[in-house]
Amino acid sequence: MRDFTGIILAAGESTRMKSNLPKALHDICGRPMIEYVLDVLEQVHLKRTAIVLSKKQEALRSYLKPKKGIKVVFQMRPQGTADALKSGRSFFAKSKENVLVMCVDTPLVRKETLEALMAKHKESHASCTILTAYVENPSGLGRIVRDEFSKACRIIEENDASFSQKQIKEINSGIYCFKVQELLQSLSDIKMNEKKKEFYLTDIVQILYGRGKRIETCDCIDANEITGINSQNELSKASESMRFRILEEFMREGVTLISPQTTFIHYGSVIGKDTVIHPFTFIESAVRVGENCSIGPFCRL
Repeated sequence: MRDFTGIILAAGESTRMKSNLPKALHDICGRPMIEYVLDVLEQVHLKRTAIVLSKKQEALRSYLKPKKGIKVVFQMRPQGTADALKSGRSFFAKSKENVLVMCVDTPLVRKETLEALMAKHKESHASCTILTAYVENPSGLGRIVRDEFSKACRIIEENDASFSQKQIKEINSGIYCFKVQELLQSLSDIKMNEKKKEFYLTDIVQILYGRGKRIETCDCIDANEITGINSQNELSKASESMRFRILEEFMREGVTLISPQTTFIHYGSVIGKDTVIHPFTFIESAVRVGENCSIGPFCRL
């Protein structure tokens, strides 16, 4: 949607990954995580997109240099998501309409999900629209607090939640749409969280609600799409989800997979219809397989 500007938050230090490689460059099925995020934002046809990095992320900055149309802005100090977004004010302040904000560690989000979020934001004329989901185990995630009229009024992080708030099953995805002017007016009012010494972007919901602004939510039916990646364990789970998404696409196109559970095909491979892939086959990126072939078992291309 050409009346939306996109901001990707990628300045976090990713300490829980226990890796020298920036989180955004970790591999998921043959390509860096960030490529999936850039792809989905391109698919929803934003007016323009920026990414917020820290000055320490030289490897990620170098990787992004050839990416035309992606503006890089910097967060000077690691002071949380609200401060990171504030670092991009000069970029999105030029827009007079809407901004879509998402984190770099949500590579599973689908185009249709973002389109639904953006459409609801526009149709409802909301100041803020939050992508949410209902999960059975919301441990570690921000909860959506609603008022007596079932309107979203606050996002509470787990560290700050009461016992009753921790029982809430509706979670925050970290993906939002804002009216630009409402966002600009509210960012500066976010106070530092004393426990974490950070400025939480989630606090903007309570600020907007207190001003009587309209806040909407958009339910993500498949909660797996909004799973954030903050550890190697979560990276592995996301890779597995993406692997089956890739396999399902090949099967829809007429490729026979004898054992999807033991078949590994990277993003960017090409396989013709009526080809049969036998168990324990690994096909890496940029491999091209024609029609009516038989690959495997126990094969790596």
